[in-house]
Amino acid sequence: QNFRLPIDIAIYYPDGSVQFHPVVINEKKQRILIEDLKMKPATYVFDGKNVLLAMINENKTNEQYKAQFRFSPNYMDKMVAFSNTSDGNYDLLVQGMNEKHHTLRSLAINAIPDSLLFQYLPMLQEKTLSDPHSEVRHDALMRLAGSEDFDPGALCKLILDTEKSYPVIGLALELLHSVQPEKVGPYIEKLKNEDADQLAGTLVSILTEDSPENSEYISRKAKNINLYQLFDFYERLREYFQGKSMKTLTDASEYLTEIASFKNGNMYRKYIAMVTLNKIAEDLSSRYETSANEDERKTLVNIIDKINFIVKNETNPVLKEKYEGMEK
Repeated sequence: QNFRLPIDIAIYYPDGSVQFHPVVINEKKQRILIEDLKMKPATYVFDGKNVLLAMINENKTNEQYKAQFRFSPNYMDKMVAFSNTSDGNYDLLVQGMNEKHHTLRSLAINAIPDSLLFQYLPMLQEKTLSDPHSEVRHDALMRLAGSEDFDPGALCKLILDTEKSYPVIGLALELLHSVQPEKVGPYIEKLKNEDADQLAGTLVSILTEDSPENSEYISRKAKNINLYQLFDFYERLREYFQGKSMKTLTDASEYLTEIASFKNGNMYRKYIAMVTLNKIAEDLSSRYETSANEDERKTLVNIIDKINFIVKNETNPVLKEKYEGMEK
């Protein structure tokens, strides 16, 4: 059966200029001869205008791929070129971090080797504060955090005062807490009041005080956090509960039991609440074995009763299967 694929082969020259050569592909195997070249090409792109819906394998050298990245204005040409070299692309990093498309900027940022991070600290700081895309700002801050030559304190405080993107804010908050934990208090209160689900896991991971305000915030988020952040939040919540007071654990057992036993509740929320309640019981049991504290024993018995109540009254067959062996 006859077919015709009209394409334009792009020939890129060392001076950055490009010539397009129209070609019609109509045979299974076909040789193409291009003669009117003005000089030795730096590289070529078979589908020079990116019109074919096809996977095209081109056998090019590193230098040809690098020239493709430098000279082609097409996004896919640049992605293909950057992904197909084998020498780290260190000579493309500066151009990459200034590319028009944000994924190319992030690609270059994440390609910086740890051994060369110190050379790019000023540029990464600039990207963290002023890049128009939040993904790039986040990636730049993440790379800065991995540098032993960089103190993130001042930059993180500036980010927390000006940034609007929650992923960037969350990362800055965690970094600031790691180097200057005494400075995060005002930001915690401000962000708790914003009530953003995207920050709930981060906030729980740095909350330390057994205050009524913190307990109220955690209880509300445990009940209402959206499913996208649900598992990360509860994973951090289980860490938060380790070593907490009997009052905090008792209060937690009340709202976790409410969530896990709610007949019409979301199955995933019910299950993760039950897992968390069970983890509290396991941790408390370990504490009691070494302390023989009566308050700990009473709290543990209370939580075990709640677990048994949930297991006994669950009607969802999937959850019933999951809860097998949890009854104490």
